[in-house]
Amino acid sequence: IPIFLISSLIGLLPLILYNYTILGEPLKTLTLYMDQKIWNVPSNELENYGFIFKFENLFIAYRLLFDTYRGLFYYSPVLFLGLIGFYYLWKKHKGDAIFAALISLLLLFLFSNRYFWWGSYSFGPRFLVLVIPFFALPLIFFIKKFGLRIFLILLIISGFVNILGLQHWEDTVFDQGKMRIAQSYEKKQYSFEKIYDPIIDYYFALFI
Repeated sequence: IPIFLISSLIGLLPLILYNYTILGEPLKTLTLYMDQKIWNVPSNELENYGFIFKFENLFIAYRLLFDTYRGLFYYSPVLFLGLIGFYYLWKKHKGDAIFAALISLLLLFLFSNRYFWWGSYSFGPRFLVLVIPFFALPLIFFIKKFGLRIFLILLIISGFVNILGLQHWEDTVFDQGKMRIAQSYEKKQYSFEKIYDPIIDYYFALFI
């Protein structure tokens, strides 16, 4: 854990130095300086670095993990096995399991409270790329317990899905003028109602 924390700090150092050089403060980001004449983003959202904390964002957390629109496990189903692997990681390395789970939950909490949680112009849940190593680690324990068969099947499916992402990106819900989710999806996002399935309806359709 100490090695991870030190490595993370080293990785963040260039960004901190960049922010300090350009903006005069190490923890400020360029998001705060978006031109509101061009991008119709409320000032209170900019002041909060694009984070809006409210109870309804629990639906967003669900979408980021399981939904057909940018859900991590929908785009990479092999990572779902990491959830099962967490149990066996916990049995052998409790400290590592707690640390990985806490980091994953913290990142999920942060990005489910971001006003453009889906990551805008990208393939899949762009912001949750940071979580992938913490789900990949327990996969080792899943394989040791259950073997390679299920893992390889889901790995092939995940690989094919992500190959589809090499095509031109999709961004159905994005209102570029307002830098937020389009009005027609604004209420729908806070529910279990299906928004869209880019993999089937866009990427696979484009592929064939």
